[in-house]
Amino acid sequence: SFASANELEIHDPGTVVVSAAREAQLQAILSVGDAAAVQLYNLERQKTDSAKMRCQGLVDEVRNRANETDRRFQSVLTSVAAGEVSDVASLLSQLNGEGTGGVFDGKTPGEVQALWQSMSWEEQRAMMAMDPDGLLNREGLPPEILEEASRIKMGEEIDEMLARRNEIDERLKELEGSLQARYFPIESGANSEIRSLEEEKKRINEQINLRQKAIEKGGFVIYDPENGNIVERVHTGGPGPTEHVVTYQHGTGGNYDGVLDGSSGAVARDAVKHADAQGATDLYIHHQGDAIGWFGDDANSNEAFLDNKGAQLADFQESLYVQENNRDAKYHGIGHSAGNSVVTGSEMHGARYDSVTSLSGSFMPEGWQADPNTEYRHYHYEGEPINAVGIMKDSPSEDPAFETKQFDSGRDLGWHWYKPLSVPGWVDAGVDAYNSHTTSSKGSDQNGPIVDQVVKDIYGD
Repeated sequence: SFASANELEIHDPGTVVVSAAREAQLQAILSVGDAAAVQLYNLERQKTDSAKMRCQGLVDEVRNRANETDRRFQSVLTSVAAGEVSDVASLLSQLNGEGTGGVFDGKTPGEVQALWQSMSWEEQRAMMAMDPDGLLNREGLPPEILEEASRIKMGEEIDEMLARRNEIDERLKELEGSLQARYFPIESGANSEIRSLEEEKKRINEQINLRQKAIEKGGFVIYDPENGNIVERVHTGGPGPTEHVVTYQHGTGGNYDGVLDGSSGAVARDAVKHADAQGATDLYIHHQGDAIGWFGDDANSNEAFLDNKGAQLADFQESLYVQENNRDAKYHGIGHSAGNSVVTGSEMHGARYDSVTSLSGSFMPEGWQADPNTEYRHYHYEGEPINAVGIMKDSPSEDPAFETKQFDSGRDLGWHWYKPLSVPGWVDAGVDAYNSHTTSSKGSDQNGPIVDQVVKDIYGD
């Protein structure tokens, strides 16, 4: 073990001490009395003390986790003994907190929702206390439950990062105090390791800060970093039943980090701020799997890739339809750029929307047909380059199902460092096409005309 390898002992109730043999060895070095012996003693003492601190940290972490498990288990046992919970919770208590969320395995979102609603409040809290990971990303659970599970997961990740950061700090102390790093800083391997550890520490700090801010926002109904899946919920308006459910799908280049740090979906975030105080709106910023690229296997031009994206979004939408609070809500899909391909692709897998809004949107998948019960809109600014896809594909700029409107940005989109794209009949010459395209995804400060129009479309004049 780490303790024995470093001549340490762990005493009850979890205190780490230096072994008597190691202390005797250190004193023997010091007893020689000359300068070299003192220097060697200091180096060896520093190494031992560093190992002791790291070992104590590991022991404390194990004790804390054990205490938390005991606390959760005791809470459930108390409820069972008091007769406050039914046989479902009794079953959970017998599982010792392992895999309690497995009761939902293999169930559809509707079945998950029905099972959750059949449980008492005490049973639901017992499940959250014992197995929050089992509730994480369970489509069909109420959004508040999914958000709580994601916050717990992020907190656990922060704890792991803090532990690693402490290890780095201890190792840096060792290296910075070594003769090699002190006297041969250019050639030494120690100096190279110091730089590597400092870079790792910087990345850890950035990730901790990102998760701390995400926990403060607290609105992630899907949090699955291992598979690149993340969906943020932004709730606006007053209490009561949800009146509007808005799903925003970002386009080419939109990624996982953009949802986590809140930079994705500015146009939709600003639009739903206008929710009526007496009503309620839930906005979902959606990202699952690989980001959509410009070319290659992960581009929306790859029919198989696009079909999978549409299916993923449709599955997520199904989890919203079953929520009791959304029973009478209107559903709005908003897609920027290739995001429109995904939103319309989800319709081919059963998703339904009261309105679909294309913001500088790309083409619809092969075989797509407009839903007669859905209102379709296509908004863009002057010089929009993506309209040129209408030459080859079923584009919202050309399809009669879409009400198309070009807005005046009120800004100089003018020349850029490259020659502006010009396609007669679709794209204006002399306009910075890329800037025109990206502006429709931004917030009110740069994209006011389109944000105002989306507000009118959702909430009325």
